[in-house]
Amino acid sequence: MITLTKAWRMSRVYVMGMLFIGAATSCDDKEDALPELKADFTASVSQITAGDEVTFTSSVEGEGDAYLWTFEGGTPASSTEANPKVTYATAGKFDVTLEVTRTADEASVTTKKEEFITVDEPLSVTAAFTADMQEIEQGQSITFTNTTTSNGSGATLEWVFEGGTPETSTDAEVTVTYAAAGTYDVMLIASEEDVVDTLSKTDFVTVSALNASFDMSAASVFKGESVTFTSTSTAGATLSWAFEGGTPATSTDSEVTVAYETVGIYDVTLVVTKNGIAVTETKVDAIEVKELQAAAFVSAKLATDGASISLTYDKELNDPSGEVAAFTVKVNGTASQVSSVSLADGDAKTLVVSLATAITAGQTISVSYTPGITAKDGAAVSALTDQSVTNSLGGGGSTDGNLVTNFDLDFETVSDISTVFTEFGGDKPTGATRAVSDAQASVGSKSVHVMVPADGNAVITTLTSSSAFTLDASKTYTFSFDVYTVSQGAEFTVRVQPLSGWAENKIWTGPAAMKIEEWNKREWDVSGADIAEGKFHIQFISKVDAACEYYLDNFIIKEK
Repeated sequence: MITLTKAWRMSRVYVMGMLFIGAATSCDDKEDALPELKADFTASVSQITAGDEVTFTSSVEGEGDAYLWTFEGGTPASSTEANPKVTYATAGKFDVTLEVTRTADEASVTTKKEEFITVDEPLSVTAAFTADMQEIEQGQSITFTNTTTSNGSGATLEWVFEGGTPETSTDAEVTVTYAAAGTYDVMLIASEEDVVDTLSKTDFVTVSALNASFDMSAASVFKGESVTFTSTSTAGATLSWAFEGGTPATSTDSEVTVAYETVGIYDVTLVVTKNGIAVTETKVDAIEVKELQAAAFVSAKLATDGASISLTYDKELNDPSGEVAAFTVKVNGTASQVSSVSLADGDAKTLVVSLATAITAGQTISVSYTPGITAKDGAAVSALTDQSVTNSLGGGGSTDGNLVTNFDLDFETVSDISTVFTEFGGDKPTGATRAVSDAQASVGSKSVHVMVPADGNAVITTLTSSSAFTLDASKTYTFSFDVYTVSQGAEFTVRVQPLSGWAENKIWTGPAAMKIEEWNKREWDVSGADIAEGKFHIQFISKVDAACEYYLDNFIIKEK
């Protein structure tokens, strides 16, 4: 659009008048008129991104010599340069106006181009995604969905799935499977042109391990018994059991009762399968199947009043009431009446055979019975045939298998003792707290009678075994003896000291500083590894505050 100014129009009238008046004079004067003024412009680019720069170039005819630009939305907003450069900071569509002026005749022309420059927002990409799950089990899958935003034509995607299958993808939606337990990262890279945005989520996925585990009702059973196995594995899994040596040998149930008919040690295996993943739990030597052993006889002993015999076994027994007729007790070879049979108070391993007539000192006693009593675990009780009974009243001793009763001891050395009956003889002491028979002071009883003076301090009585013996180093044995006191006030310690061949630290020491009146049947354990073949000392170390007498009797070493 070209606009002529008023001055220009007036000048043109003046000139035309002059031409008319002076036409006869000359026709060449019209050559002095100025050309028409025209203005236009172009831009280096008409569509840009906010922040970009545009260079404008003017195009003028008619010798214009002054410029005035107006840039809507631009910086600078105006310019007098012929070819200015303008920056646009905000998005939109903007007008551009150019006014050109000619100084010679004050002519001007204005050109305006509406919405000439289009400014777009800067390209932006924001990476984002969602997942239908985050916590799964081994073998399960998660679907990831792209939610990336862009103001461009659309971003290009690149996924990275740590621990997953597939490990990478360029799809907008991806289903990923996780086979191994653990925690895993997920990363999405979104890009368009030179704009890149990365979203990384650490430990975004948690994959829990499938669990194969089970409980057992027992780890050790007797032949013919059963064990119940209960799965504690991951819920919803498929189970596959394998029971070595058992019936059934396999199962798919969550709880299985398995019978074992053959003695041995067996494995149990459980395979748990879910989501295409299988895990296995094997318990090696989980089940021990034993032969049910009969309750073995350990010892027999006559009560101090002679009215009952105690039979001790290695297992707890059922109530033997009603089995009186099965027992035979012989005294000096003649049967004696049995009045009752019962379990000892608080000791289910010991049978008490009560006699109608009490046994007296010096008599030989044996007991036998016909099988019929059972142990609490269902085993039979081994039969006795003419089993000799330890006579606590002073009778002779006996040997049964590996059990050594009334171990033969000979007196060897004595120190700091005022009176000792070296031949195990002498007068029976008076004022005893229990009946002491003549037989107790005899050589045959293997008793030791020690008298301690009132001013005694440390008194050591040493006994030595009369013959060598052998103990199994892999087993444990119980050492015991009886103490009978005539008077009060003594305390003593018992220890076993090897005669030769053992280190000093192998001394076997019993309970320390026990008051003698508190002792009757005392026993404690010793490992066979601590005692080799040979002879040994038994030392009684006494401390007394007053005169006292005591008897030591019935030394016994037996396998535990």
